[in-house]
Amino acid sequence: MLDGVADGQGTGWAQMNLSRTPLVQVKICGLQPQDDLSFTENPLVHHVGFVFVKASKRYVEPTAVRGAIRALPADTQAVGVFADEPVANILRAVDASGISVAQLHGNEAPAVCQTLKNSGVSVWKAISVPLSDGGLDTVLSQIDLYKDCVDAVLLDAKPPVGANVTGGHGQTFDWTILHRLAAALDGRDWWVAGGLRPDNVAFLLKLCRPTGIDVSSGVERNGRKDVRLINAFLHCVQQTVQLY
Repeated sequence: MLDGVADGQGTGWAQMNLSRTPLVQVKICGLQPQDDLSFTENPLVHHVGFVFVKASKRYVEPTAVRGAIRALPADTQAVGVFADEPVANILRAVDASGISVAQLHGNEAPAVCQTLKNSGVSVWKAISVPLSDGGLDTVLSQIDLYKDCVDAVLLDAKPPVGANVTGGHGQTFDWTILHRLAAALDGRDWWVAGGLRPDNVAFLLKLCRPTGIDVSSGVERNGRKDVRLINAFLHCVQQTVQLY
C-alpha cells in the first residue's frame, strides 16, 4: 500500500463521489505512448499531456501518441506542450496527434494564441512564476497580457538558470501569492504546475482552489510515470477536495 492506495489498477474510482467535472481538475503531463493509462478512469483526471518540445527528455513525436489519445475516455482531453513553435507546426501536430489543447510554454505572442484559437484549438499559456519573493508585478503584467486571448493560464515555477526547457523541473514557487494572481485572472480558468507531489498537493489545495493542477515529475519513478504514485497523488487530491 502507498498512502492508503492499493497496488495495481483496482482503485475503485467508480465509487468516488465525484462527477466528471470535479471541484478541481488534474492533468498528468509528460506521458509516453507505452504508459499505463488506467488512472484516466479516475474522474479527477480531466486532462493528460504529451510534450512536443524536442529539447525535453519527455519529448514524443505527435504521431506516436495518436493511439493512446484515441483510447482515452471521451471526456478526458489530451494536451500538447509546445515552446516557440510556429503556428503551422502546432497545427500539424494537432492533426497528427489528435490533441485538443495546445499548451504554450515559450515566448509566444498573444497574436499567436489568438490565431490558434481562431483555428479551433484550445490554448493554455504558461506563465513563469519566480520561486521566491520578487517579480510579482511582472507575473501580473503577463496575466493581463494573455488572459483575454487564451482559454486558460498555467502558472508554473520559473525554470532554473541555464535550463533548456521551461517546465518539468520539479520545483515549486511561493504558493501564498496565488490569491493575488487568481484575483488578477478575474474568474478565468487557471492551473498550477511546478513541483507538485503526493506529499504537498493537499497544502496547495488548502491555500487556494485553482481550476486544475498539473503534475509531471512528482509522479515519476526512474524517469517514467508510476501508476502507484499517480494513484497516491489522486487519493490526496480526493481527500482534500472532500474536506475543504
